[in-house]
Amino acid sequence: MILIDKIKTKTGKVIELSSLVEPFYNDIYPAQEERLIKLNKWRPALILNRSKKIEFIRTLIKDHAVLTKGTPDIIYNKINEYEGKGFNELLFDEKANKGKGKQTDFGNLIELIFGYSNFRSSNTAIWLSTQLNIKACPYCNSQYILSYDKSVKPKFLIEIYKGEKDKNKRALFEFDHFFPKSRYPYLSTSIYNLIPSCKPCNNTKGNTKTDLINYIHPYHRDFNNLFEYDCSDKDIIDFLLSKKKFDDIEVTLKSREKDANDIILKNHIKLFDLAKIAQLHKDIIEELYLKSYYYNDSRKKELLEMKIEGTNEKLFTSEMLDRFILGNYSLDSDINKRPLSKMTKDIAEKINLLK
Repeated sequence: MILIDKIKTKTGKVIELSSLVEPFYNDIYPAQEERLIKLNKWRPALILNRSKKIEFIRTLIKDHAVLTKGTPDIIYNKINEYEGKGFNELLFDEKANKGKGKQTDFGNLIELIFGYSNFRSSNTAIWLSTQLNIKACPYCNSQYILSYDKSVKPKFLIEIYKGEKDKNKRALFEFDHFFPKSRYPYLSTSIYNLIPSCKPCNNTKGNTKTDLINYIHPYHRDFNNLFEYDCSDKDIIDFLLSKKKFDDIEVTLKSREKDANDIILKNHIKLFDLAKIAQLHKDIIEELYLKSYYYNDSRKKELLEMKIEGTNEKLFTSEMLDRFILGNYSLDSDINKRPLSKMTKDIAEKINLLK
């Protein structure tokens, strides 16, 4: 839910997202180029609407590097350019599947050429997810998205896995295509179109025709800076005075600036069911309200002055104390590290538990 442009790797080093582009491209380019060139020479598959399909394939060969390495702005411009040339209609039939739309046979062929099915289980995909080091879905911030090395095992598990023949790396997430691969299979392995996400968000989004104007691309725009979770002051007071059950309190999302970005917010809420998800976690918000009573300013000051037994070293830094009290990360930069960190942080700030 924060803009993913700078990445703190597992070693603690901060790198630019753009620094991953060249090694990613160099790894997947050779096989894709070879398949595109072969397809350009293979005419039988192009009998229907032949000239336009041939023109499109030659365009893909020419634009391959741009499509794979381009930033969200660049690949979005390519989508619009191809739309104007009538290429996209070769790939996706809007009227098929009872009006829900469906990828055409030619679109499926292009997806095979770009090799996403092989990429998904490849070392390159694991490398990319490891480098991004995102642990919470950037769309909903309610589910973990993890990858791990199965070769690294606690001692008590070594015997259990003994003799197992399996890949050492495993991804516990899905790559969402912000611009759907069913519509734009030529972007199925574009680095800026691969968003590590939870399965519910990936499935819910489906074939939705997203863009950079009315939707939030995690590599392009910062959801956290635009919107915040909220509860009404009246609901809070009624709860604290025992006039209202916490289940009756409504958790909402609102623009940080009044009436700004309203369409974008509504689209994001609808696309990923954010409002419904928020209502499922009211117990966490209830705990924050109760903590706000116990962890008042004097109690926080007392805890900050505590020292590790037998030393002169303080037990808590200010940041660590906030994290201890919230049971989650407290900094904007850490929102993608743990599920529900944004909602927790926003509500904690509203009730002055976090300042």
